[in-house]
Amino acid sequence: MKKEKITRATLDELEKTMPVLSENEQRNCTGGYRYYDESGMFIEKIGDENEIRIINRTNYNNIKPESGNFGIRDMEILESFSTSLSSACSLNVKEAVIRSIAMELSVNDIQFFYDSSNTAAGRFNTLTGEISINMESSVIGNNNYYDIYLTIVHEKQHKDTTIDMRTDYSELQAYLTVRNHIYFCNCSENYKSSIEKQIGILGGKLNNH
Repeated sequence: MKKEKITRATLDELEKTMPVLSENEQRNCTGGYRYYDESGMFIEKIGDENEIRIINRTNYNNIKPESGNFGIRDMEILESFSTSLSSACSLNVKEAVIRSIAMELSVNDIQFFYDSSNTAAGRFNTLTGEISINMESSVIGNNNYYDIYLTIVHEKQHKDTTIDMRTDYSELQAYLTVRNHIYFCNCSENYKSSIEKQIGILGGKLNNH
């Protein structure tokens, strides 16, 4: 594949292809507690946080008020009977929840790897076409649904693009896709900072070529 010459104009053109949210749209982005059962199936989103919670479905149904409206006390009970994704004792449960999130993006063959020494949250295998998530990355530790969702978006961008994913240009495009996604405003501050940092590094490298 012929290497494309990257210029400041090229980067500016790439930015123009990505949708940018207005300040009002950013303010209107809100999240909620997302409850999953122990098989990884999504139950319901309630509250005003972005945290993933795992709970036994029978317990959830028993706690849920007949009106369907959760009060503060109901939320406290739900929290006491549930656990965060990062604290889930079973690896099978963790993987099942990630698999459920991936299926929202039509990624039906998500794979997993466990590497605490690797800072990468995910990877795409060009030979097999498989997307994998690092279950020991900070993205899992953040326990934020949107961090995980956009990590999959990032790797899916590599899978769906015709650009050679081994290039910095391809990586920059994937990070820009994440940063300009409507869900980006709901991500953890750590995740958003890491994305902005990588965009700055890659943009600087390509602009100097």
